[in-house]
Amino acid sequence: MADYDSYDVIIAGGGMAGCVLAGRIAERGVNPKTGDRVKVAMVEAGPYWKGEIRPGYGDAQRRQIITNIAHARTDQYLWPYRVTGSGKMVGGSSLHFGSNAWLPGEVDLENWVAETGVDWTWDELKPAVEEAREMFHIQAAPPEALSKGTLLFRDAASALGHAVHPTPMAAQNCLYCGYCGGGYMCRYDSKGTSLVYAHLAEKHGAEIISDAEVERIIIEKQGAKPVARGIVYRKDGQLREARAGKIIISCGVAATPLLLYRSGYGPRELLGNKLIVENGNVGQHMTGDASFSLAALFDEPIKQRQLGASGACHYFLEDAHRDGSFRLRFKDSFDNRIAFPDRVALGEFAPAFGKAHKKYMKDALVRLGGINLGVQNIKSIRGKINPDAQIELEGDSRLVDERWAEGIEMAVEVLKKMGAAKVSQRRPRFRRISHEQGTCRAGDSRESSVVNPYFESHDVENLLIADGSAIPRNTVSLAAGPVMAVACFAWRRIVERHFQ
Repeated sequence: MADYDSYDVIIAGGGMAGCVLAGRIAERGVNPKTGDRVKVAMVEAGPYWKGEIRPGYGDAQRRQIITNIAHARTDQYLWPYRVTGSGKMVGGSSLHFGSNAWLPGEVDLENWVAETGVDWTWDELKPAVEEAREMFHIQAAPPEALSKGTLLFRDAASALGHAVHPTPMAAQNCLYCGYCGGGYMCRYDSKGTSLVYAHLAEKHGAEIISDAEVERIIIEKQGAKPVARGIVYRKDGQLREARAGKIIISCGVAATPLLLYRSGYGPRELLGNKLIVENGNVGQHMTGDASFSLAALFDEPIKQRQLGASGACHYFLEDAHRDGSFRLRFKDSFDNRIAFPDRVALGEFAPAFGKAHKKYMKDALVRLGGINLGVQNIKSIRGKINPDAQIELEGDSRLVDERWAEGIEMAVEVLKKMGAAKVSQRRPRFRRISHEQGTCRAGDSRESSVVNPYFESHDVENLLIADGSAIPRNTVSLAAGPVMAVACFAWRRIVERHFQ
């Protein structure tokens, strides 16, 4: 592979974070040596469904491709492991996430600073948070989109003394067709996605290389410190090489450490004789939240029969500690989204098959709802991802189970206040985390982190990491909003340091 293409910067990974980086660096970046516009390449393993972004209308050609593709049903567009950010496509998980987008707040940033020493304070990140809010169109759903059940939840929880808020929803000109929940891609471009940044990148001359999976980072020894020179990727069955002055890895919380492992960068005990650069924090420090849904059946319909959006709901929070650790999030599941009849037919409230079951199915879809109960900012559980893409968890899960037990009591009280006829008797036990973050986290010391506060590798010159894996620990929100905000923050610091 003697021949290769040359760029100023290569971004490996074209998901939610990668598109933001490519768009803004291509738009704002300047080669400091020549004064020319930065030459950017973004390499993505999945397809690129091009087309003009027209919120509320969509692009006809792209709509034919993505309509009704669910992330849980189409392995072709998934990475072969179960983690947050599993979409393998330009736009990544922003195309199929459920549209709920809680952005990081001051408590989150205080936790990041306290744990890792990064200077990611609220004053530093506020412009990035506001950019994410604007570019992804994060707002509450209008009142006309809310179901009867959602309004009952709001009023019942408020009457019990909880501070209830509209759920933030990344959408513009939403038609409330109901396909944004459960992993569906938006056929009308109403869901706020990072495709707008991909188009911005192309507008400013960036090259998007899709259907091309990065095999490894080219790391060469130059004196005492290793240097990243480029990448090797596979496209159309052929290995190709590209080189650049800066290599930014943005493959997600699992794929980023796996790519580093394949490149010889990580813990010595995992890589053995394949080790080129040692850092015991690569792939470690994984954090996340845990959630389940407490179902309820009502005597009367609590949903409209028309469709709706998964973000059209309300939530409230209950903190166990001042720092937001083990926070409980209560979000109603009474929105008018698409329901799957097979799940209703086999659910715990369904009678035995026969006339009673047939009668039940006539209106069960509009009488069923519930509360999604999440434990966020779990400080007692940490995970790591091994070279076989398996997640290994360690720590004490009893605190999670205790918080769930407390939350269930509160949720049952709300459901009864709403008038639920039956409430689920199923009780969860902690098994896994979701919305994972932190596997290549930022910090002020290589002893406990992989990149510095400017997203630069502690160990490899010219290598940067900017995605959910760089987030110091999970937040008291979910994953999509923090990744949006951190990507908007990362491009600012990268341009400031390298492309002015």
